[in-house]
Amino acid sequence: MLKESRMLEENIKCSMKGSMKGQIFLIIAILFILFFVVLRNGMSLAEILENQKTLEENLDRLEFDNIRLEYINAISTGFNSTINITNNTVNFTRYVQLVEQSKGLDIKALSVQASFGNVSPSTDITLNITAFNLLGETISYLNLTFTNATPAAQKTFSSIPDNTTQETFFNFNTGSAVNYTLYISWNTSSRNSSETITIPVDIAQSKYAGFFDFELVGKRSNHRDKFTETVTISKP
Repeated sequence: MLKESRMLEENIKCSMKGSMKGQIFLIIAILFILFFVVLRNGMSLAEILENQKTLEENLDRLEFDNIRLEYINAISTGFNSTINITNNTVNFTRYVQLVEQSKGLDIKALSVQASFGNVSPSTDITLNITAFNLLGETISYLNLTFTNATPAAQKTFSSIPDNTTQETFFNFNTGSAVNYTLYISWNTSSRNSSETITIPVDIAQSKYAGFFDFELVGKRSNHRDKFTETVTISKP
């Protein structure tokens, strides 16, 4: 399992490095074109600085979109196991933050990932939850409410340090296919949010559902996105 996890992590890093090489060539091409535009048009210093600002903002956006795409790749890389998917996305987020910080940027992220094994009808099934804090500050309060649990339940956590995970679980029992909802509320000293994750359940299937809230703190602008990914791990 450890060897497999390392191989998956290396695949993620290789994919990320390949995307970054493409970005470097694109940046060089843009700067090359900009240089000739400046020479040809005799632009003023103010115009050059304004164009530089616009260029940096566009590059930040390009970087952000690339990271968003690589999250999907990280999930796909661990497709054969709910544990691998969760570990991949956590490791990927940490890796990306280190890469961005080396370039003078930063990543702030929160994820809540849910997964369960094959569902047998009218049998108690464990819904595993992993919350990951990489917001750059402590999560003061995190509430997870799963009204479809048996019995209905909510769990509250406090003082979750930066760059750590918080694991918990709920149980559910169903005789047929159904969509459940996990409610998430959290806050820090500087922000707060309430979200929901739809968790589709089908008999004889194992599934993963992950919620991601991440922000790229760029040189000229910040970009933030929230999204949910659902994957069927196994089915008849």
